[in-house]
Amino acid sequence: MWDLSFPKFAPKPIDIVLDWSEVTTAAITGVRRRVSAMYDGRVERFVDDSSAFWARDVHGALAEIVLAKHLNMYWSGTVGRIDCADVGKLQVRSKLQADHRLIVHPYDKDQEIFVLVFLDVYRWHEYQSARCQICGWVYGHEGKQHGVIVKNGDYFISNEFLHPMEELPLAADLRCAAR
Repeated sequence: MWDLSFPKFAPKPIDIVLDWSEVTTAAITGVRRRVSAMYDGRVERFVDDSSAFWARDVHGALAEIVLAKHLNMYWSGTVGRIDCADVGKLQVRSKLQADHRLIVHPYDKDQEIFVLVFLDVYRWHEYQSARCQICGWVYGHEGKQHGVIVKNGDYFISNEFLHPMEELPLAADLRCAAR
């Protein structure tokens, strides 16, 4: 059985600033992923508005590079490998507004770890830098237990149910393993 002792308050986020070359690399990767999905005929499962497909892929790649930078891990920026986790063995989810929640889908694996990254992209021009925050993480089964089901059976997990990054159980081998 797993520990249900969640913090009563959201964990303190970790601030990460991407340099503009990292932003560019992630943006190009996001575009390549969108083109690959269209070429392969993959159906978009997560976005109702087709105009958001491109942005979703770019934001996902940005969130991945943020986590990889924090963990000092190589980020491959894979394209077309939807059978692999996002960074090592970790799944990464992004949000664009501070009050948004981490999303876990019903088909996500219970034992996988999901990390939430806040991309404050709408204020980067004010900051003159690409400021981001890593909000915390949950196991898939925790998200499914503590999340609120909103639509399509997806679980929306508020920040107070996230574990702090300091408690992330990093295995010795974080290389991508096919799901």
